[in-house]
Amino acid sequence: MERQKVGTMKLADFKFSERFVDYKGGQFLYPPRIENRLNPLSLDKFDNGEHIGQPKLNGSNTSVTISERGFVAKERHNKFFAVPPKFDFLSLHRGRGFMCVTGEFMNKSKKDHTKEPFRGFCIWDIVAYNGKILIGSTIEERIKLIDYLYPSMGAISTKSGIEYLYKTEVENIYKVNNFFGNFTDIYKELVAVDMVEGFVLKRKNGRLEMLTREQNNTGWAVKVRKPTANYLF
Repeated sequence: MERQKVGTMKLADFKFSERFVDYKGGQFLYPPRIENRLNPLSLDKFDNGEHIGQPKLNGSNTSVTISERGFVAKERHNKFFAVPPKFDFLSLHRGRGFMCVTGEFMNKSKKDHTKEPFRGFCIWDIVAYNGKILIGSTIEERIKLIDYLYPSMGAISTKSGIEYLYKTEVENIYKVNNFFGNFTDIYKELVAVDMVEGFVLKRKNGRLEMLTREQNNTGWAVKVRKPTANYLF
């Protein structure tokens, strides 16, 4: 499946640093959250080269702010989140000053493609780096930054070979795969995995807003959830 190629990119290749804003203190606030819903039958309309697809995992939306000395994890309502000791978030730190990755903390005993319970933290965005919030950056730029900071160390695939997660060099920490087309077929394959709740589409040129409200950063993404007994579109 097609995914972003980073190759030998250097940090200087990222051109959005002039849009960073300084961190003025206080705790990190609300991570990006997907609110807008899409019927699975409409996925083909978004297969137009303008969007990036990611698996929507069935865990807890969590942001982790990390410095050289420690880290703070918060759930989507900006409340502190207790992390088991086996998650070595300090080893994720890169650059200077604080950084913040957002992702899914898999704590609901959901199963992977092998039918085994999956435990881990799966990164799907980075919203701060080098002590600055990445305001104005696009999701496409931030995905390139994630791949630059955390090279893939092995894929986790469905039975048919679709790679939906990648290991990082830090044990129990993963990053999601990013898809650039063929969304309907990929969605149908991924939702057969218990831990995959659906599919997320993010507009490539959608820019990160301030993280001061839950409603911020909802305009450039939609979610497609698989039908369940308690959820129908």
